[in-house]
Amino acid sequence: MSEATKAKVDGIKTDFREVLKHVRDGRLLFECGEAIEELVQAVKRTGSGGEFQLKLTVKPAAKGDGSKVLVSGRPKVKVPEPEVLPSMFYATDDGLLCRDNPNQLALPFEDGGDGE
Repeated sequence: MSEATKAKVDGIKTDFREVLKHVRDGRLLFECGEAIEELVQAVKRTGSGGEFQLKLTVKPAAKGDGSKVLVSGRPKVKVPEPEVLPSMFYATDDGLLCRDNPNQLALPFEDGGDGE
């Protein structure tokens, strides 16, 4: 680790991991872990990708005084939905739906039952 990086981690600059560790006494990190687990399970189940987002809000603790701030956050997961396959129908002139093409002639085959 370079000296500049070590200096940042040692507190000269904000260490994002330390901030997250203290938001709501660590509950935010716990919720993030749960959200990621939910996302991974959904990705495995559906075979499609999803999305994880972390939204942080920083506000002054007192109006007009920015020396103390309140930090809050929530994880947000967009889980993939399983694909729903459509079914094919033919639409008649009357607006009805049917499985067989109403414009195709039916061939007069009989089912002999023995494959002949």
